[in-house]
Amino acid sequence: MKDKTDSSPEVLLRINEIIEIRENFALALVLKAEGSTPRKAGVRAVIFDSGKIFGTLGGGLVEAQTQSR
Repeated sequence: MKDKTDSSPEVLLRINEIIEIRENFALALVLKAEGSTPRKAGVRAVIFDSGKIFGTLGGGLVEAQTQSR
């Protein structure tokens, strides 16, 4: 299930909540984007152990690979 919320402030607030409940997660951050992309540099997403994502990196292969790591 993908949560479409991808604004940085909401992702950062979610990280605080996750830390408080001591759940494992990874933070994905797009550092550089070139050409026509659905998202630009600076977008963030939280990836849970289950593969669930909060936020978006723009979908597609990059997001799928990030969720599988």
